[in-house]
Amino acid sequence: MNKKITIIDNTNNIRLRLAEHGDNELLRTWKNNNKRSFFYQQEISPNQQKEWFFAYQKRENDYIFMVEEFVDLKYEPIGCMGFRVKDEEIDLYNIIRGK
Repeated sequence: MNKKITIIDNTNNIRLRLAEHGDNELLRTWKNNNKRSFFYQQEISPNQQKEWFFAYQKRENDYIFMVEEFVDLKYEPIGCMGFRVKDEEIDLYNIIRGK
């Protein structure tokens, strides 16, 4: 599945973009650093993160957004959030303030 979405709020220099393979290590680090806030509280290995991301990409109606702030002439990731439609309900998950 090819997911492509970017949402930009020029007023506040914030954008949401879909997570990509290159975000895996950052997502894994943020999740591990905040594991007490989640149901799954074990340390996530790089391989587990890759497997999760591969499965995520195949799921319809499931999106992980990177929250980015425009700083020093470029966008930098400051957090993430998941959004999925499940059983006709919206589920927000993996909401992390990374920086």
